[in-house]
Amino acid sequence: MNNPLLLILLFAAACSTAVAQTKPDTSDIHIISSPKSGYVIRGEKFETEIFVLVGGKTLPDQDYYIRVGDKQLLPENGRVCYSAFAADHGINLYTVKATIRNGTEDITLSREFSYEVGERCIAVSASKMEVLYVGVDNPLFVIAAGVSSQDVRVSVTGGTISSPGPMFYEVQVAQPGQVSIDVEAGRLKSTFYFRAKRIPDPSPLFGGLTMPERMVTEQFKSQAGVSLMLNNFDFDVKCDMLSYEVVRIAPDGAREYAMNEGPRFGEAARALIDKAGPGDIYLFRNIRGQCPGDAVARKLQGFSVEIKLITPTSPGG
Repeated sequence: MNNPLLLILLFAAACSTAVAQTKPDTSDIHIISSPKSGYVIRGEKFETEIFVLVGGKTLPDQDYYIRVGDKQLLPENGRVCYSAFAADHGINLYTVKATIRNGTEDITLSREFSYEVGERCIAVSASKMEVLYVGVDNPLFVIAAGVSSQDVRVSVTGGTISSPGPMFYEVQVAQPGQVSIDVEAGRLKSTFYFRAKRIPDPSPLFGGLTMPERMVTEQFKSQAGVSLMLNNFDFDVKCDMLSYEVVRIAPDGAREYAMNEGPRFGEAARALIDKAGPGDIYLFRNIRGQCPGDAVARKLQGFSVEIKLITPTSPGG
């Protein structure tokens, strides 16, 4: 045969009157489909190039033809161009049958391929529990399926927005209420609504504990002041302690008072703290703090600490 790519049928004489024939070897024949994209928007066209490799080389045009469904396709320049209207949402299958002309016997092989059909849509998600908080940079993700990120426009009513990177935005809001996020992505337009809330009230932190109830004398006296901490809040936010009142109630009921500015004990508050002894009760009240986004100071929950006795340890433990 003159064509080196045609499969050769091997014959061997078993005897003078019998001839044995081997089956063609197809293990080195491969059908390849190379689509422009494996994901297509419904209503658009799925396109792919199909070719056949034999021994790692492209089969010449005249040596094969392709059938996909009811379409018979002839190759040009070693490729077959196949397209289909993307009508069905989800995974779409197509079977490619390649028939190789082999002189006296044609060989037909088939292989199944797939592509996914989706819808154009827009999704907006606040990464912090679908709530926007006043005074912080709220992360926001905007995904427009089937639309280039360069064609996406995002705006905010009730706040401002910036974009540190593709699909990632940061929203700033000035007051509680409803915030609307408007997204334009190609021909699609959608509006998404979020609730804007104040940062939750922080808790007073004293001695490394949130509002402790009892302390021994030396532990109590060693504290430098009262700070604020946000419990179970996803943002890295610091609220400032502005002022608080310290009240010492002696075991006989006598009371002493001192106002304190800032978190650390001032001179008057320090003098009261240093008087601490077993049986004293200290009240920390009229606590005022300020968190990011607060126009005015907020009044926070107070707490009390009882100075307790240290129980002596018996000689036996």
